[in-house]
Amino acid sequence: MRTRTFALAAVLGLLATSSAQSAITFNIDSTQDSVIQFQGDGDTATIEFVNLLTPGVDTFEITSVSGGTGSALGLTGDISGTFSFDEADIVTIAPGIQTATLTSTGTVLSIFDGTDTFTADIDGVDITSVGSTGSINTSAVINLSNVSYTGTNADLVTFANLISTSGGVANLTFQFTTNKSLTQLKNQALNETSFSGSLSAVPEPATVALALTGLPLLGLGYWSRRRRAHA
Repeated sequence: MRTRTFALAAVLGLLATSSAQSAITFNIDSTQDSVIQFQGDGDTATIEFVNLLTPGVDTFEITSVSGGTGSALGLTGDISGTFSFDEADIVTIAPGIQTATLTSTGTVLSIFDGTDTFTADIDGVDITSVGSTGSINTSAVINLSNVSYTGTNADLVTFANLISTSGGVANLTFQFTTNKSLTQLKNQALNETSFSGSLSAVPEPATVALALTGLPLLGLGYWSRRRRAHA
C-alpha cells in the first residue's frame, strides 16, 4: 500500500511540477532614454511611461525570462495611457511611507515580437512611496486582463494563454536620487526616473489543485506505515 501510495503521489508531483513550469515571468527594465514620468498640479498627479528622445516608441525591454523558452528575451514593449491619483487618495502609513489608489485611463501593456503585438489591459491598482523608492501594484494583485495575441512567439503564446485562463500580474518599481513622497509627486510639476518590474502569468488553478492532491496521499501512506508498525 505504501509503495503504491508514494508512487501515485510522486506521479502527481511530477505532473504538478510539469504544469507549474508553464507559468512564466518576464523581468523588464526601461530602455535607454525612457522614464516613468510624474506630473503634478497640486491636486492630481498623472503617471506616464515615455521615451524622452523619441516619443511613441517602446519604453521597456524584457531582460530575463523565467519559466519559458527564452524566446521573449530582448523583446521590447510599452505601457500606454495614464495612471493618476488625487490628494484624497493618499494615505500616510508611517513617516516616509505613503500609498494611494490609482485610477487607470486607457492603460494598455504591449509587447512587440517583431511582427505581431501582444496587448493586455493593465490596471495600476495602487502606488506606494518609501523614501526614494516606489512601486505600482505593490500588493501584486491580478491586474492584467483582456489579452490579445495572434503571433507565434512561444513565450508570448504561453503568457497570453495563462493570462486568459487565470490572469496576470504587472508590478513596477522606480527610484529617485532623493526622497520623493506621493504628496511631493502630486505637488511638483515634473519628476521622472528609470523603472523596472516584472510581468507574471498566474498558474492555472489546476496546477495548484493537482499539487495539493498529492498531499493527502502522502499523509495516507505515512499513516498506513505507522498503523502497520504499531499493529
